[in-house]
Amino acid sequence: MAWNYRGMQDMNRGTVLRLIVMTVIMLSWASAVEAANPVLQSEREALLALYSSTNGASWTNNSGWGGESGTECTWYGITCTGDLQTRATNISAISLSNNNLSGSVPAQLGNLTYLWGLYFTNNKLTGSIPPELGYLTNLEALYLSSNQLTGSMPPELGNLSSLQGLYLDKNQLTGSMLPSGDPAREFGTFSTAVFRAAI
Repeated sequence: MAWNYRGMQDMNRGTVLRLIVMTVIMLSWASAVEAANPVLQSEREALLALYSSTNGASWTNNSGWGGESGTECTWYGITCTGDLQTRATNISAISLSNNNLSGSVPAQLGNLTYLWGLYFTNNKLTGSIPPELGYLTNLEALYLSSNQLTGSMPPELGNLSSLQGLYLDKNQLTGSMLPSGDPAREFGTFSTAVFRAAI
């Protein structure tokens, strides 16, 4: 970074010191807001439902999971986003690919309305994809490939208006998905072999 020494000479040293102190305070405050504000109770319950329904005790890495309220953003695979205006902290991504998850994807994940990324690739998930995932209108990435999921694609996933990456291959899914009235976003039919979509 190049400094403009002439400009620095013109500035009052007190002003420079105040700017540095204000910057440090703002950065500390932003970190404190995220740490001091636990996620919503409904988001915590969704994470605990995920842990329970996917045999969390047997995950490859379950560091932090089930800890005290306010620690959710430190749990392995969890990313949070803090809003300085509302002082709220929300779960924004869950990254648990290759982590020995077994069991079903819980419907409660539909309560994570700020979620933009859900990564469960290469686990042992069974059952169907819950239609409640269609409530995640901020979701940009849904990675469920290389599991043992069965059943039809829930039509509610057509509500995922922000979706940019959908990976469902190497499962036993059947059916078709027609996103809510938008033929330009039609994914078409997929079979038990492979279904990948880049929207």
